[in-house]
Amino acid sequence: MQIRTRLASVSLSHRSGSWACPPPCSGQPCVGMWEGRLGLLLSPSARNRVGGSGSALGGAGGPGVAWLCLLPVSPLRLEPEPRRPWRTSSFTMALETACHPLGKRPCEMQAFRIWDVNQKIFYLRNNQLVAGYLQEANIKLEEKIDAVPIEPHTMFLGIHGGKLCLACVKSGDEIKLKLEAVNITDLNQNREQDKRFAFIRSDNGPTTSFESAACPGWFLCTSLEADQPVGLTNTPTEAIKVTRFYLQQD
Repeated sequence: MQIRTRLASVSLSHRSGSWACPPPCSGQPCVGMWEGRLGLLLSPSARNRVGGSGSALGGAGGPGVAWLCLLPVSPLRLEPEPRRPWRTSSFTMALETACHPLGKRPCEMQAFRIWDVNQKIFYLRNNQLVAGYLQEANIKLEEKIDAVPIEPHTMFLGIHGGKLCLACVKSGDEIKLKLEAVNITDLNQNREQDKRFAFIRSDNGPTTSFESAACPGWFLCTSLEADQPVGLTNTPTEAIKVTRFYLQQD
């Protein structure tokens, strides 16, 4: 026998406790909990069809609601819904598919649109990478970021179709971001001299930050002011620097 219920809400009072369940509709029973046990709330006609023993509610449920049939089953347990993790960004998913998990084929270069959390996008000005707000007339100047994953969270970064690579270089006591005319697909993670081109990805929800592998603690950043050079900072929480970026596969 198949019992159908109507999903509505009703609360019934009785000397033995309270009953909350979908109400019977057109003689149909409903399912709920009574004193810690699973039960069926039946109309008189429904009880006659189902048979079995029950407890009279004495009209507590209103007209046509007369019987509570307790079933020999364990009490219902309502498990809390597990917390959902952060949604994986499209950037992360694209990078995960760019490399075979067993390393049986070379990693592929992936191109992404990139903009910081203040909506500034990358473009070249006098051979320098800057971040600003491009108008429709010069939107073609926008630079995509090219990424070649070399480890689960580490990658080479470049622009111009991978022909210019981002590098973290030391100049005296300063650490700077530099564009170098190197083909990104020629870089090798096992060569020490290529380590300056590697960045460690860190995802926080839909945004991503990039830390230099050669200079730990230094992060790719933009300035709050528009049309300023893209650089590196070792104070990522500083209010005048932006280190969180959105990426979208091109």
